[in-house]
Amino acid sequence: MDSADFWKEYPKEPIKTKPNQLAKRVYELTKNFQSKKILDIGVGRSFDPIFFNKEGYDVTVIDISPNRIKTINEELKLQSILNVKVILEDVRKINFPNQSFDIIYAHASLHYFNEIETLEVINNLFKILRPNGMIFIQCKSTSDSLFGKGNKLSSNIFESNGRIRHFFTKEFMKKLLNKFKVLELEEIVSEYIGHKGRSAYIAVIAKKL
Repeated sequence: MDSADFWKEYPKEPIKTKPNQLAKRVYELTKNFQSKKILDIGVGRSFDPIFFNKEGYDVTVIDISPNRIKTINEELKLQSILNVKVILEDVRKINFPNQSFDIIYAHASLHYFNEIETLEVINNLFKILRPNGMIFIQCKSTSDSLFGKGNKLSSNIFESNGRIRHFFTKEFMKKLLNKFKVLELEEIVSEYIGHKGRSAYIAVIAKKL
């Protein structure tokens, strides 16, 4: 199964009420940018695009799930936010003009593809990011308690109940971003909410020179 098949059938869920920590980091590092055109990849049920909009960013959202797109559109309408662009799109097929964005934000949305696909995605994101633009990525880590669960598809990639997860290492993240200047790279570990287990992510902040 392709990861797209899973997300196209994913049910609706309510939008969260607070931004993710990585979104707050985006604001801290880019709030003084003259131009703040941001691409939010895989919005899911996050509050992040609303947070960015309220802080004065020019927000474009893409997601592969029709239900996720419907949910964010409903929330934007409810909050009378009319200037967020919402696009039903697979990140592997994006076709924005080169140097379209000042900031690219991908919170838990790029760990669903094989190594070749992931590298192609990053290369395309490099093209659409403007010089001196910044990219913020957070992906599942091999330290996560879900690592190794389900059917092994290839190195660090597992499928469970129709969902494909690619678990990252710091080394793999650095390899992906070899065209960028990496500013911050860390592993974030916490406990899952609602069930036992360790939640672990590799988070990176990088700049296009």
